[in-house]
Amino acid sequence: MDQLPAAPRAATAECALAAAPVSARTGERLFRGNRTEILLVDHPSYGSCVQKRLLAFCDVETERGRIKGEATLQMRARLPGVVPVFGHDSSSLYRSYVQGPTLVEWIMRADKAPTLSQIASIVCELCATVAALHTELALVHRDITPSNVYLESNQVLLSDFGLAFSACEPPRPSEFLQGSPRFLPPELLAGQAPSSAGDVYQIALLLAWLLKDTLRNFVPPSARGLSVGEQWSRARAWHEPARQVLKAHGCDSALDPDPRERPSARELWVLIKSRS
Repeated sequence: MDQLPAAPRAATAECALAAAPVSARTGERLFRGNRTEILLVDHPSYGSCVQKRLLAFCDVETERGRIKGEATLQMRARLPGVVPVFGHDSSSLYRSYVQGPTLVEWIMRADKAPTLSQIASIVCELCATVAALHTELALVHRDITPSNVYLESNQVLLSDFGLAFSACEPPRPSEFLQGSPRFLPPELLAGQAPSSAGDVYQIALLLAWLLKDTLRNFVPPSARGLSVGEQWSRARAWHEPARQVLKAHGCDSALDPDPRERPSARELWVLIKSRS
């Protein structure tokens, strides 16, 4: 059996970028969401870096705690496969600026579909990082989606620890249904607490997303007027087709509805390596 590397290593040349990334300018807004925005700034201590900051209408104590918690956990995760966070203040965190694209951007820029070798290389590197988070640091990420995985200088980098938690500080039940609806593990809808098995489920969905273009183009039907649970259930309509895609590659156990039946991130790495 192949042995997982002790620490995540740089991805192979199979992950070479489809096109040269476009560098942002200092002061440019890179993202704006409901609660936060992300800017490229020149910090007096950290140099050129990304600032994720709370928007004015979210400048409340709970949101300040969220920023502090995200920064603290990502600063703990000092792994080659994690985007570094340098520090934080009362309403912002500061992390390394990644010039490379997210997986979403990489797919959109590509002239042709990624090869099986490229996909296996990317997902194996991600598995190695997540396995280290689980086993070495007892951290669960909870939000492993194509928008939170970057490719830069032939490295696969995981970012956005806003929903991550330490095993000693699990989230409250009111926080179970958070994150991207399309990547929600099914056990959360049943009221179970998030766990490392949920990270494996999300990696498996990401693998299927990379393998099948129809899954990347899936748009959930309108959920207007439905309860939160029903909205999340509709967003999961692509999970069964994703399971069928992975079944053809012998990896469908990672999408088992029962989290106890899924492989660990380490075991999923071995499974993918053995079939690539």
